[in-house]
Amino acid sequence: LHVSTQVLGEDLSQKRVLDIGAGPNTKLGEFVQNHGGHYAALDISQPFLAAQQGKGFDAVQGTAVELPIGTETADIVHMRFVLMHLSPEARARAITEAFRAGKERVIFVDFSRRDMQGSQAIKCYFDFQIAMMHRLGIEPFMGEKLGNEVKQVLTGEANARISERVFQEGKGNFYHELLPLIAMERKIYARLNNTVLSAEFDEIAKSIEAEAAKENPALFTRPDIVVVEVRKK
Repeated sequence: LHVSTQVLGEDLSQKRVLDIGAGPNTKLGEFVQNHGGHYAALDISQPFLAAQQGKGFDAVQGTAVELPIGTETADIVHMRFVLMHLSPEARARAITEAFRAGKERVIFVDFSRRDMQGSQAIKCYFDFQIAMMHRLGIEPFMGEKLGNEVKQVLTGEANARISERVFQEGKGNFYHELLPLIAMERKIYARLNNTVLSAEFDEIAKSIEAEAAKENPALFTRPDIVVVEVRKK
């Protein structure tokens, strides 16, 4: 979230911000509202939209590939961690739709997982995650592809100025974030009808939990975050 707020900036007075694939988290909407903007959440999930409406935000049900809104309806369009879940063809459509809906700026945010560093247990965990994402049709290296794909899709748009930024962090003790995620994933894999897969993940999880319990656990990096911003001239 801190990357999105940093890129959006604080000069949001009277700006209409459309958040595609908003999910249930209302923090971005609160940021926009606190800085004078108008936030609208778009998601396919009705329960997610209900969470947004509970905070008083506008909520629109729809998909990234076919936005149910007019051209240049929003001053700023924001799409975070959405494209990785789409096929290449659907990604191209979503990029086109986001550009159509935005009047001033379109912001795409996604993970880069190429250069993550850590202990052997952490590396095994990330490798397992990447393999599972491939199996589920999720693009684990969307961040690396993001800039080129946006440029390719918008090649014919003379009024599009495209820039790319990578937000990186050094190694740190991020186990307080990782362990709850692992606990959730362990439950998910335990419910699958695949004892081999569940057992493999359980061994990885135990290794990370043992490392986290040490007085000085091995530090590791989180995925980098890539931001591609399109400004309309």
